[in-house]
Amino acid sequence: MEEKETGAFIVLSDTHLGLREFKRLHFFKNTVAHRPIHVDQFVKWLEKLQSEGEIELPVATEELHDDGEYEIKMISSRKLSCPDTLVLNGDIFELWDASDQSILFSSNSILNSISRLSCEKIYLIGNHDFANAQLATGEEKKMTVSSNLYPWGLSDLNIFRNTYPTPEDGKIRTLRMGDDHYLFIHGHQFFSSIPWEIISFIRDGAEAFRLYSWVLVGLWIIWIGTLALTGYLEPEISPSIQYGIGFPLTILAFPRIFVSIARPIWNKFFGSRYDRKKAPRAFIKWWKKFTKNNELEEKRIHIIYGHTHAIDIVGKSELEKMVNKNIEKIDLTLINHPAWVKDSKSKHKNELQEVFVYVDKFGFEFFGWNWDINSPFHIPKSVVRTYVSGRKIDDDIADLLNSLHWPKKLIEELKVSGSKSKRVGT
Repeated sequence: MEEKETGAFIVLSDTHLGLREFKRLHFFKNTVAHRPIHVDQFVKWLEKLQSEGEIELPVATEELHDDGEYEIKMISSRKLSCPDTLVLNGDIFELWDASDQSILFSSNSILNSISRLSCEKIYLIGNHDFANAQLATGEEKKMTVSSNLYPWGLSDLNIFRNTYPTPEDGKIRTLRMGDDHYLFIHGHQFFSSIPWEIISFIRDGAEAFRLYSWVLVGLWIIWIGTLALTGYLEPEISPSIQYGIGFPLTILAFPRIFVSIARPIWNKFFGSRYDRKKAPRAFIKWWKKFTKNNELEEKRIHIIYGHTHAIDIVGKSELEKMVNKNIEKIDLTLINHPAWVKDSKSKHKNELQEVFVYVDKFGFEFFGWNWDINSPFHIPKSVVRTYVSGRKIDDDIADLLNSLHWPKKLIEELKVSGSKSKRVGT
């Protein structure tokens, strides 16, 4: 396995900029919405981190036991350095059903702040921003696609389609930090081989007519009603006139209808959001294929992914238990970082969101964003484990989280309930 040494890096994904919450066609409701103001606050904090060089934050020092569980030993402080690399791990823009105007207005300030960062900028393609894959070049067996450099402020931007780093000469490449190795992937690749490009074409078809697309939908509905009425009254109307008008209207109206109802239907019946069992199991199938096509040496690898909007840590022993098979030659840890969105659906509204992963020579840590004070707060791994098991935090842990500057409202919610999308019985 070839490796690339790096300094500190920060990873975030699933900001879905442009995605708004509202009812679609009066029957279908999208419950997920972007939070551009919070993302903007975060990237401006990155600018501050760059100007000051490092920022000291309170953190919980933890010990990892042989059973894979973490124990908090003490509260100390840790200096977060300006990252050498910023990884935007997919679904940064919502290119399934958001309007161009919504994306533009929600992302303009954010992109300006990112352009003022001098660190290396990596953009991995997600399933919701798959249209950006057309910016990538250098296709190799449709498995890994990376781009040439794009100018983006004080440093250039690299776009990758599948993994970062990409395999090279048949060998898996990673970022090395001390004894640990890191590989990044958005995560939708685990679940299926659905041709996400089709959705990008359909969405662009809806946006091509902008608000006029609703006029086309209205005319299509009138045509359907007219067709039913003529079938009942049986007037003398040429079929060529009936269908010659209707078929083009159907083709032109379909994109707007599709992007209006597809997300609510997908999230209800097919989606993988917050599924903490499905993702690791699906990962194993992808990993088998990935390592079959690329040479792998014995190393300790951390796989960082998003996509599911959930926070989780799965070690090797737990992963083996979940898939009921041994994983040979490699020590794997799966690190699932959540989205920067809000979900008004009652089952998911208390899911931990607005979290980034920070990695330096001391290891990886989760940090959430405290929108009340515009500053990150440390999320101990032991708290993550408690949360994903569906357990409540007790008063002692609540006091500890207060000392880590967690939002008070979030602490009170965790005292009432852990994640309702819990992972138990694995």
